[in-house]
Amino acid sequence: MEPFKNPAFFYQLFQGIPEAAAVLDDHDRVITVNRRFETFFGYPCAAIRGRYINDLIVSDEQAREAEAYSRIVLSGTPLAVNAIRTHADGTPLEVSISARPIFLEGKQEALFVMYRDISDQVILLDSVDIHIWYLSGPDTYGAINDAHARFLGRSKGEIQHHPIETAAFRDGNREVFSSATEITEERWAPRADGARRLLKITKKPRFDREGRIKYVVCTARDTTEEREQENSLRLLSSMVERSADPMIRTDANHRITYLNPAAEKHLGWTTGEVRGKSPGIFNAEEQAQEIQQEILETIRSGQTYQGRLRNRRKDGSTFVAQIKISPITDRQGQIIGYVDIQHDVSADQEELETRDLLLKEVQHRVKNNLATVVSLLSLQATQQEDSSVTGALEDARRRIEAVLTVYESLHQESSSEEVRLSRYLEEIVRKLRDSFDSSLAFSFHWDQREITVDSSTAIALGMIVNELLTNAVKHAFPRQDQTQGTVDVFLETPEPGETHLLRVRNNGAPLPDHLEPGGAGSGLGLTLVQSLARKVRGALAIHREEDPCFAITFPAVLPGVSAAPTRASQQDAHHGPE
Repeated sequence: MEPFKNPAFFYQLFQGIPEAAAVLDDHDRVITVNRRFETFFGYPCAAIRGRYINDLIVSDEQAREAEAYSRIVLSGTPLAVNAIRTHADGTPLEVSISARPIFLEGKQEALFVMYRDISDQVILLDSVDIHIWYLSGPDTYGAINDAHARFLGRSKGEIQHHPIETAAFRDGNREVFSSATEITEERWAPRADGARRLLKITKKPRFDREGRIKYVVCTARDTTEEREQENSLRLLSSMVERSADPMIRTDANHRITYLNPAAEKHLGWTTGEVRGKSPGIFNAEEQAQEIQQEILETIRSGQTYQGRLRNRRKDGSTFVAQIKISPITDRQGQIIGYVDIQHDVSADQEELETRDLLLKEVQHRVKNNLATVVSLLSLQATQQEDSSVTGALEDARRRIEAVLTVYESLHQESSSEEVRLSRYLEEIVRKLRDSFDSSLAFSFHWDQREITVDSSTAIALGMIVNELLTNAVKHAFPRQDQTQGTVDVFLETPEPGETHLLRVRNNGAPLPDHLEPGGAGSGLGLTLVQSLARKVRGALAIHREEDPCFAITFPAVLPGVSAAPTRASQQDAHHGPE
């Protein structure tokens, strides 16, 4: 007997189908199901024979859609759709449904339906942020992924196999179906939260064996941020092109990739002439290599470099530029290049140099005038017979000499406005030692951090040291006890942000108990010290316990704080320079 005429053969064939399969009558009732159907949906064949298939594996949410499919197939039309069906325990199942009528002797007698598990494919499609859906017709959705459903703010079941309501996803569909060609277009579409988003939509037809369109696969990618970035870049590019300041773009290796028109005009090179070269070709400083290394270390650490440099043009001429070099980063924060903005400050620099020259000239004249006053006071003091008058003139001379020392320091420094405090105080101590007819040992000590201060601060601190040392010589040591006497000045400059400390101590007679800053027993010298301490925003204190001394604290927020090697200098009558 031929196997095709044997019902057992067809039964075995039916049971061997790898997908869940069911044979339904022309009223959608179960005639039989295969083993795969039993395991996939959780229903034994004997328990569901004669029952409506939609009552078994279709949820209330999917009922209307399932009835529409049934009508299509019962009308004699094959159907292939993706849908959600339900397991006996209520678990939703993503399936691809293929249904076709069975005809016997020209009459439709039954329906053959297969359900293929597409959960894995759905998981993959739902894991991407790109919208994916297909069109079963120009105005009708097929299946969609989660990204598209989220965008529309509805469930898949509410959208799949329903009419397309959003114009951005409907317009142009008929053109694809009629022309059978792929199209890509950008359209603005409203998101569920009301925000308008720009989507790049691609619609690609898929054909059956006869060359007819089966469905159209659509994808959409949100390009709103890209468009905004393009607009920002376009605006930035326009600003760069029109900027009056030279701007240089370099890559991640700090090699030139672009000069804006202002840079080409100002420097004399074109982008093509310098592309791929280091911006160091513009550096005209004597220590160009060291400066370029400092720049690289700064910007490669993600920081912005700012400073003034002397740059060179193509014709060899130079100019002073205020430069600002900043890193350019991508979305991940990785440095992808740098932008160097330069501003020609040659005129400003010349003005500053002229002002500095004039200031130095004024300071020089003040220094000479003060030196004249000091000489006159010294001469006048030698001609006085009254010791009190002589002492007063000497005190005045020493005070003016403290001011004079500042101007001498300014004359020696490269800056016309700032003084290195340690060097200045050291010189004050030396001059005071030389001015006293005394065998006392004077010492100045300072620690590892050098600071520079403006001239007014230096004058105030110098006069404080002058007053306290003069006071020690006059009152702490009787003339016969000076051979073992010491007077020490300490400048302690801690870490940036902390308070500086200036201490003056001696090993002479202890301080009187009644002596307090601002107290009734304060003389002119102590009153002057207290006033000068306030001028530098500091405070005067008198310590009498373990380490008796005068202590002046003043804030560390002073110009030009910088590190320097540890140094301590001793200048006394026996070992200091004469």
